[in-house]
Amino acid sequence: REKWSKMSPKERSLTRTIIGQVNGMENEFLAVLIQPNGALSVTDKVTGRNWTDLGYFRDCSETGNPWEHVSVPFDEVLTTLGEQARISRIVAGDLVTTYKVELDWELPRGRSADEKRRSSDRVPYKITNLVTLRKGQPWVEIESTVENNAEDHYLQVSFPTQVDSASSIASVPFDIVERSIALPDPSEYDEDIQTEHPMDRFVAIEDGSNGVALLNEGLKAYEPHDDDEQTLSLTLLRCYPLRICITNLEMTDYSGQDKGSQCLGTHTFKYAFMPYAGTVETAGVWQAAERFNHAVRVAQIGPSTAGTSPLAHSFLEVENSALHVSAVKMSENGEGWIVRLFNPTDSTQSGTIRLN
Repeated sequence: REKWSKMSPKERSLTRTIIGQVNGMENEFLAVLIQPNGALSVTDKVTGRNWTDLGYFRDCSETGNPWEHVSVPFDEVLTTLGEQARISRIVAGDLVTTYKVELDWELPRGRSADEKRRSSDRVPYKITNLVTLRKGQPWVEIESTVENNAEDHYLQVSFPTQVDSASSIASVPFDIVERSIALPDPSEYDEDIQTEHPMDRFVAIEDGSNGVALLNEGLKAYEPHDDDEQTLSLTLLRCYPLRICITNLEMTDYSGQDKGSQCLGTHTFKYAFMPYAGTVETAGVWQAAERFNHAVRVAQIGPSTAGTSPLAHSFLEVENSALHVSAVKMSENGEGWIVRLFNPTDSTQSGTIRLN
Protein backbone atom coordinates (compact mmCIF):
# COMPACT_ATOMS: atom_id res chain seq x y z
CA ARG A 1 0.00 0.00 0.00
CA GLU A 2 2.82 2.42 0.85
CA LYS A 3 4.52 1.72 -2.48
CA TRP A 4 1.22 2.21 -4.34
CA SER A 5 0.56 5.55 -2.62
CA LYS A 6 3.94 6.89 -3.72
CA MET A 7 3.36 6.03 -7.39
CA SER A 8 2.30 8.76 -9.80
CA PRO A 9 -1.11 8.44 -11.56
CA LYS A 10 0.73 7.57 -14.79
CA GLU A 11 2.63 4.73 -13.11
CA ARG A 12 -0.53 3.38 -11.50
CA SER A 13 -2.36 3.26 -14.85
CA LEU A 14 0.25 0.87 -16.25
CA THR A 15 -0.89 -1.91 -13.90
CA ARG A 16 -3.91 -3.70 -15.39
CA THR A 17 -5.33 -7.17 -14.90
CA ILE A 18 -7.30 -9.20 -17.41
CA ILE A 19 -10.29 -9.56 -15.10
CA GLY A 20 -13.62 -8.67 -16.66
CA GLN A 21 -17.01 -8.86 -14.96
CA VAL A 22 -17.75 -11.04 -11.92
CA ASN A 23 -16.52 -14.60 -12.59
CA GLY A 24 -15.14 -13.37 -15.90
CA MET A 25 -11.85 -12.50 -17.60
CA GLU A 26 -10.83 -10.98 -20.89
CA ASN A 27 -7.73 -10.55 -23.08
CA GLU A 28 -7.11 -9.32 -26.63
CA PHE A 29 -8.79 -12.37 -28.18
CA LEU A 30 -11.42 -13.78 -25.82
CA ALA A 31 -13.97 -12.75 -23.22
CA VAL A 32 -14.70 -15.65 -20.85
CA LEU A 33 -17.49 -15.96 -18.30
CA ILE A 34 -17.83 -18.91 -15.92
CA GLN A 35 -21.48 -19.96 -15.72
CA PRO A 36 -23.15 -21.01 -12.44
CA ASN A 37 -23.02 -24.65 -13.61
CA GLY A 38 -19.24 -24.46 -14.06
CA ALA A 39 -19.26 -24.44 -17.87
CA LEU A 40 -17.92 -21.50 -19.89
CA SER A 41 -19.47 -18.77 -22.00
CA VAL A 42 -16.91 -17.48 -24.50
CA THR A 43 -16.94 -14.58 -26.96
CA ASP A 44 -14.39 -14.44 -29.76
CA LYS A 45 -13.54 -10.73 -29.91
CA VAL A 46 -11.96 -11.13 -33.36
CA THR A 47 -14.99 -12.63 -35.14
CA GLY A 48 -17.80 -11.77 -32.71
CA ARG A 49 -18.91 -15.39 -32.32
CA ASN A 50 -20.40 -16.56 -28.99
CA TRP A 51 -20.67 -19.92 -27.25
CA THR A 52 -22.30 -21.17 -24.03
CA ASP A 53 -22.08 -24.38 -21.97
CA LEU A 54 -18.50 -25.05 -23.07
CA GLY A 55 -16.67 -27.74 -21.13
CA TYR A 56 -19.58 -29.47 -19.39
CA PHE A 57 -19.07 -33.05 -18.27
CA ARG A 58 -21.00 -35.96 -19.75
CA ASP A 59 -21.09 -39.50 -18.40
CA CYS A 60 -22.67 -42.75 -19.63
CA SER A 61 -22.24 -46.44 -18.83
CA GLU A 62 -19.32 -48.59 -19.94
CA THR A 63 -19.22 -52.40 -19.99
CA GLY A 64 -16.84 -52.82 -22.92
CA ASN A 65 -13.25 -53.98 -23.13
CA PRO A 66 -9.85 -52.50 -24.05
CA TRP A 67 -10.89 -52.29 -27.72
CA GLU A 68 -14.57 -51.38 -27.71
CA HIS A 69 -16.90 -48.97 -25.96
CA VAL A 70 -20.13 -50.78 -25.01
CA SER A 71 -23.04 -49.26 -23.04
CA VAL A 72 -25.70 -51.13 -21.08
CA PRO A 73 -29.01 -51.66 -22.97
CA PHE A 74 -30.94 -49.26 -20.71
CA ASP A 75 -28.36 -46.53 -20.35
CA GLU A 76 -28.55 -43.36 -18.26
CA VAL A 77 -26.60 -40.36 -19.57
CA LEU A 78 -25.75 -37.74 -16.95
CA THR A 79 -24.31 -34.22 -17.38
CA THR A 80 -23.23 -31.34 -15.16
CA LEU A 81 -25.39 -28.81 -17.02
CA GLY A 82 -27.86 -28.67 -14.13
CA GLU A 83 -25.25 -28.60 -11.35
CA GLN A 84 -24.25 -25.66 -9.15
CA ALA A 85 -20.53 -24.89 -9.01
CA ARG A 86 -18.41 -23.08 -6.42
CA ILE A 87 -16.35 -20.42 -8.20
CA SER A 88 -13.38 -18.51 -6.78
CA ARG A 89 -10.64 -16.41 -8.35
CA ILE A 90 -7.22 -17.63 -7.22
CA VAL A 91 -4.86 -15.69 -9.55
CA ALA A 92 -5.33 -12.14 -10.85
CA GLY A 93 -2.50 -10.32 -12.58
CA ASP A 94 -1.31 -8.37 -15.58
CA LEU A 95 -0.49 -11.53 -17.54
CA VAL A 96 -2.77 -14.30 -16.26
CA THR A 97 -6.05 -14.85 -14.43
CA THR A 98 -7.19 -18.22 -13.04
CA TYR A 99 -10.49 -19.31 -11.53
CA LYS A 100 -11.08 -22.40 -9.43
CA VAL A 101 -14.38 -24.12 -10.24
CA GLU A 102 -15.58 -26.95 -7.98
CA LEU A 103 -18.39 -29.39 -8.73
CA ASP A 104 -19.77 -31.88 -6.19
CA TRP A 105 -21.32 -34.36 -8.60
CA GLU A 106 -22.67 -37.88 -8.13
CA LEU A 107 -22.45 -40.89 -10.44
CA PRO A 108 -23.81 -44.45 -10.32
CA ARG A 109 -21.51 -46.74 -8.37
CA GLY A 110 -21.21 -49.16 -11.31
CA ARG A 111 -23.26 -51.55 -13.42
CA SER A 112 -26.21 -53.65 -12.27
CA ALA A 113 -25.71 -57.36 -11.66
CA ASP A 114 -27.40 -58.28 -14.95
CA GLU A 115 -25.44 -55.54 -16.81
CA LYS A 116 -28.62 -54.09 -18.27
CA ARG A 117 -28.65 -50.84 -16.28
CA ARG A 118 -26.48 -48.51 -14.25
CA SER A 119 -26.48 -48.96 -10.48
CA SER A 120 -29.14 -47.05 -8.53
CA ASP A 121 -26.56 -46.44 -5.79
CA ARG A 122 -24.68 -43.14 -6.18
CA VAL A 123 -21.13 -42.25 -5.15
CA PRO A 124 -19.63 -38.74 -4.76
CA TYR A 125 -17.73 -37.51 -7.80
CA LYS A 126 -15.82 -34.28 -7.20
CA ILE A 127 -14.45 -32.32 -10.15
CA THR A 128 -12.14 -29.31 -9.77
CA ASN A 129 -11.35 -27.11 -12.76
CA LEU A 130 -8.64 -24.47 -12.97
CA VAL A 131 -9.72 -22.13 -15.79
CA THR A 132 -6.92 -19.87 -17.04
CA LEU A 133 -6.72 -17.02 -19.54
CA ARG A 134 -3.34 -15.51 -20.41
CA LYS A 135 -2.38 -12.28 -22.10
CA GLY A 136 -1.66 -12.76 -25.81
CA GLN A 137 -3.12 -16.28 -25.86
CA PRO A 138 -6.02 -17.08 -28.25
CA TRP A 139 -7.34 -19.95 -26.17
CA VAL A 140 -8.76 -20.49 -22.68
CA GLU A 141 -7.20 -23.45 -20.92
CA ILE A 142 -8.75 -25.83 -18.40
CA GLU A 143 -7.06 -28.21 -16.00
CA SER A 144 -9.56 -30.73 -14.61
CA THR A 145 -8.91 -32.93 -11.59
CA VAL A 146 -11.44 -35.69 -10.92
CA GLU A 147 -11.78 -38.02 -7.95
CA ASN A 148 -12.94 -41.19 -9.69
CA ASN A 149 -14.96 -43.27 -7.21
CA ALA A 150 -17.24 -44.87 -9.82
CA GLU A 151 -16.85 -47.96 -11.98
CA ASP A 152 -18.20 -48.99 -15.38
CA HIS A 153 -18.57 -45.50 -16.82
CA TYR A 154 -17.40 -43.35 -19.71
CA LEU A 155 -16.47 -39.76 -18.75
CA GLN A 156 -16.17 -37.02 -21.39
CA VAL A 157 -15.89 -33.24 -21.43
CA SER A 158 -18.12 -31.71 -24.11
CA PHE A 159 -18.04 -28.52 -26.19
CA PRO A 160 -21.05 -27.39 -28.30
CA THR A 161 -19.07 -25.87 -31.18
CA GLN A 162 -21.99 -24.40 -33.19
CA VAL A 163 -19.95 -25.01 -36.37
CA ASP A 164 -21.86 -26.46 -39.32
CA SER A 165 -19.61 -29.12 -40.80
CA ALA A 166 -19.83 -32.72 -42.01
CA SER A 167 -16.36 -33.66 -40.78
CA SER A 168 -13.85 -33.30 -37.95
CA ILE A 169 -10.13 -32.64 -38.31
CA ALA A 170 -7.63 -34.22 -35.93
CA SER A 171 -3.92 -34.29 -35.35
CA VAL A 172 -2.37 -37.77 -35.49
CA PRO A 173 1.31 -38.77 -35.51
CA PHE A 174 2.99 -37.10 -38.52
CA ASP A 175 -0.28 -35.96 -40.08
CA ILE A 176 -3.64 -34.16 -39.90
CA VAL A 177 -6.65 -36.25 -40.92
CA GLU A 178 -10.25 -35.43 -41.78
CA ARG A 179 -13.06 -37.79 -40.75
CA SER A 180 -16.77 -37.83 -41.52
CA ILE A 181 -19.00 -37.07 -38.52
CA ALA A 182 -21.85 -39.22 -39.83
CA LEU A 183 -21.29 -42.88 -39.03
CA PRO A 184 -21.04 -45.45 -41.85
CA ASP A 185 -23.69 -48.11 -42.46
CA PRO A 186 -23.13 -50.73 -39.71
CA SER A 187 -24.44 -53.52 -41.93
CA GLU A 188 -21.17 -53.40 -43.88
CA TYR A 189 -19.17 -54.50 -40.84
CA ASP A 190 -19.02 -57.52 -38.54
CA GLU A 191 -18.88 -55.42 -35.38
CA ASP A 192 -20.49 -52.35 -33.87
CA ILE A 193 -19.38 -48.98 -35.22
CA GLN A 194 -17.26 -47.10 -32.68
CA THR A 195 -18.12 -43.41 -32.32
CA GLU A 196 -14.74 -42.54 -30.78
CA HIS A 197 -11.72 -41.59 -32.91
CA PRO A 198 -7.99 -41.36 -32.12
CA MET A 199 -6.17 -38.03 -31.99
CA ASP A 200 -2.89 -36.63 -30.82
CA ARG A 201 -2.80 -32.97 -29.73
CA PHE A 202 -5.91 -31.33 -31.15
CA VAL A 203 -9.25 -31.92 -32.80
CA ALA A 204 -11.07 -29.22 -34.76
CA ILE A 205 -14.25 -28.56 -36.67
CA GLU A 206 -14.56 -25.82 -39.30
CA ASP A 207 -16.87 -24.56 -42.03
CA GLY A 208 -14.28 -22.99 -44.35
CA SER A 209 -14.56 -19.52 -42.81
CA ASN A 210 -14.34 -20.19 -39.07
CA GLY A 211 -13.59 -23.06 -36.77
CA VAL A 212 -13.09 -24.32 -33.24
CA ALA A 213 -10.13 -26.36 -32.00
CA LEU A 214 -9.78 -28.32 -28.78
CA LEU A 215 -6.13 -28.48 -27.80
CA ASN A 216 -5.03 -31.09 -25.30
CA GLU A 217 -2.07 -32.50 -23.46
CA GLY A 218 -1.94 -36.31 -23.45
CA LEU A 219 -5.57 -37.09 -24.32
CA LYS A 220 -5.91 -39.60 -27.13
CA ALA A 221 -9.58 -39.88 -28.14
CA TYR A 222 -12.54 -37.71 -29.10
CA GLU A 223 -16.13 -38.14 -30.22
CA PRO A 224 -17.99 -35.89 -32.68
CA HIS A 225 -21.72 -35.84 -31.93
CA ASP A 226 -24.02 -35.51 -34.92
CA ASP A 227 -26.36 -33.16 -33.04
CA ASP A 228 -27.74 -29.65 -33.60
CA GLU A 229 -24.88 -28.04 -31.64
CA GLN A 230 -22.15 -30.02 -33.47
CA THR A 231 -20.73 -31.05 -30.10
CA LEU A 232 -17.17 -32.31 -29.78
CA SER A 233 -16.30 -34.40 -26.71
CA LEU A 234 -12.86 -35.30 -25.39
CA THR A 235 -12.55 -38.69 -23.70
CA LEU A 236 -11.24 -38.37 -20.15
CA LEU A 237 -11.88 -41.81 -18.64
CA ARG A 238 -13.24 -45.08 -20.01
CA CYS A 239 -13.67 -47.37 -17.00
CA TYR A 240 -14.64 -50.95 -17.80
CA PRO A 241 -14.58 -54.41 -16.18
CA LEU A 242 -11.37 -56.27 -17.02
CA ARG A 243 -12.31 -59.11 -19.35
CA ILE A 244 -9.72 -60.42 -21.78
CA CYS A 245 -10.60 -62.16 -25.03
CA ILE A 246 -9.11 -65.67 -25.27
CA THR A 247 -10.91 -66.79 -28.42
CA ASN A 248 -13.66 -65.30 -30.58
CA LEU A 249 -16.25 -66.88 -28.28
CA GLU A 250 -14.54 -66.89 -24.89
CA MET A 251 -13.72 -64.07 -22.47
CA THR A 252 -11.80 -64.49 -19.22
CA ASP A 253 -13.21 -62.26 -16.46
CA TYR A 254 -10.62 -60.69 -14.14
CA SER A 255 -12.89 -57.88 -12.92
CA GLY A 256 -13.37 -59.45 -9.47
CA GLN A 257 -9.67 -59.37 -8.58
CA ASP A 258 -8.22 -56.58 -10.74
CA LYS A 259 -9.67 -53.04 -10.75
CA GLY A 260 -6.92 -51.44 -12.82
CA SER A 261 -9.14 -50.93 -15.86
CA GLN A 262 -11.63 -49.01 -13.68
CA CYS A 263 -9.13 -46.11 -13.32
CA LEU A 264 -10.05 -45.47 -9.68
CA GLY A 265 -8.38 -42.56 -7.89
CA THR A 266 -7.30 -39.03 -8.79
CA HIS A 267 -6.72 -37.96 -12.40
CA THR A 268 -5.75 -34.60 -13.91
CA PHE A 269 -6.37 -33.54 -17.51
CA LYS A 270 -5.34 -30.41 -19.40
CA TYR A 271 -7.09 -29.06 -22.49
CA ALA A 272 -8.15 -25.78 -24.10
CA PHE A 273 -10.87 -24.17 -26.24
CA MET A 274 -9.54 -22.17 -29.18
CA PRO A 275 -11.78 -20.45 -31.78
CA TYR A 276 -10.16 -19.36 -35.01
CA ALA A 277 -10.87 -17.68 -38.34
CA GLY A 278 -10.01 -19.44 -41.59
CA THR A 279 -8.81 -23.04 -41.62
CA VAL A 280 -6.64 -25.25 -39.44
CA GLU A 281 -3.71 -24.55 -41.75
CA THR A 282 -4.13 -20.78 -42.18
CA ALA A 283 -4.88 -20.25 -38.48
CA GLY A 284 -1.79 -22.19 -37.37
CA VAL A 285 -3.70 -24.62 -35.16
CA TRP A 286 -0.89 -27.18 -35.35
CA GLN A 287 1.60 -24.61 -34.07
CA ALA A 288 -0.83 -23.52 -31.33
CA ALA A 289 -1.16 -27.13 -30.16
CA GLU A 290 2.62 -27.40 -30.02
CA ARG A 291 2.87 -24.25 -27.91
CA PHE A 292 0.14 -25.58 -25.62
CA ASN A 293 2.05 -28.83 -25.11
CA HIS A 294 5.53 -27.32 -24.78
CA ALA A 295 5.54 -24.40 -22.38
CA VAL A 296 8.62 -22.21 -22.10
CA ARG A 297 10.95 -23.44 -19.37
CA VAL A 298 12.90 -20.90 -17.38
CA ALA A 299 16.03 -21.77 -15.41
CA GLN A 300 18.18 -19.57 -13.19
CA ILE A 301 21.94 -20.06 -13.53
CA GLY A 302 24.90 -18.58 -11.75
CA PRO A 303 27.42 -16.10 -13.19
CA SER A 304 30.37 -17.56 -15.07
CA THR A 305 33.50 -16.19 -16.75
CA ALA A 306 33.76 -19.24 -19.03
CA GLY A 307 30.61 -18.70 -21.07
CA THR A 308 31.08 -17.66 -24.70
CA SER A 309 27.55 -17.95 -26.12
CA PRO A 310 25.57 -14.77 -26.83
CA LEU A 311 22.64 -13.78 -24.62
CA ALA A 312 20.21 -14.59 -27.44
CA HIS A 313 20.92 -17.78 -29.37
CA SER A 314 19.17 -20.63 -31.19
CA PHE A 315 20.82 -23.99 -31.81
CA LEU A 316 18.35 -24.95 -34.53
CA GLU A 317 16.24 -22.62 -36.69
CA VAL A 318 13.62 -23.67 -39.26
CA GLU A 319 12.44 -20.78 -41.39
CA ASN A 320 9.06 -22.22 -42.47
CA SER A 321 6.95 -22.74 -39.34
CA ALA A 322 4.65 -25.13 -41.26
CA LEU A 323 7.46 -27.71 -41.18
CA HIS A 324 7.61 -29.69 -37.96
CA VAL A 325 10.81 -30.86 -36.27
CA SER A 326 10.25 -34.39 -34.95
CA ALA A 327 13.81 -35.49 -34.11
CA VAL A 328 17.29 -34.07 -33.60
CA LYS A 329 20.13 -36.48 -32.87
CA MET A 330 23.84 -36.99 -33.43
CA SER A 331 24.72 -39.18 -36.41
CA GLU A 332 25.95 -42.70 -35.73
CA ASN A 333 29.53 -41.87 -36.74
CA GLY A 334 29.49 -38.83 -34.44
CA GLU A 335 30.55 -36.45 -37.22
CA GLY A 336 27.24 -34.70 -37.85
CA TRP A 337 23.63 -34.21 -36.85
CA ILE A 338 20.39 -35.70 -38.12
CA VAL A 339 17.32 -33.44 -38.19
CA ARG A 340 14.00 -35.06 -39.11
CA LEU A 341 11.15 -32.92 -40.41
CA PHE A 342 7.69 -33.64 -41.74
CA ASN A 343 4.95 -31.63 -43.41
CA PRO A 344 1.51 -32.04 -41.77
CA THR A 345 -0.25 -29.76 -44.29
CA ASP A 346 -1.92 -30.68 -47.59
CA SER A 347 0.31 -28.36 -49.62
CA THR A 348 3.93 -28.65 -50.67
CA GLN A 349 6.23 -26.75 -48.30
CA SER A 350 9.83 -25.59 -48.63
CA GLY A 351 12.12 -24.07 -46.07
CA THR A 352 15.62 -23.70 -44.70
CA ILE A 353 17.41 -25.06 -41.66
CA ARG A 354 20.22 -23.32 -39.84
CA LEU A 355 22.28 -24.85 -37.05
CA ASN A 356 23.94 -22.52 -34.52
